[in-house]
Amino acid sequence: AAQGHKNAIYLTISTGIGRTWTARYDWQPASGQANYAVRARLVEDERNSIAADAPDKPGYAVVDLMANWNLLGDDRLKLGAAVNNLFDRFYYDHGTYGYQAGSKSYIGFPSPGRELSLSLTYRF
Repeated sequence: AAQGHKNAIYLTISTGIGRTWTARYDWQPASGQANYAVRARLVEDERNSIAADAPDKPGYAVVDLMANWNLLGDDRLKLGAAVNNLFDRFYYDHGTYGYQAGSKSYIGFPSPGRELSLSLTYRF
């Protein structure tokens, strides 16, 4: 009798993300009571390596703005604000979507667009 043979199923999940270039500029006034930042991210096209009929993932560029203010003269109470995707670009982040060859459609969600976030932090 043949030895017991175990079958195995392997599932591989992977994603390709285009070469990413980032630049950031931070600025803090002499008073030290605030700081500001601008961040830009450029993601290059990612060549299709999954299926012969799937398109390449297109590149995209986004700009974010950030600011923090010390409200009590020290870092105990801070107000933060950020605007992500300042110019409201429509894009699919390479790491969050795929292409379904059978239906010839994208699977996943595009970037939510421009986002505003506020935070209030208290340190004790």
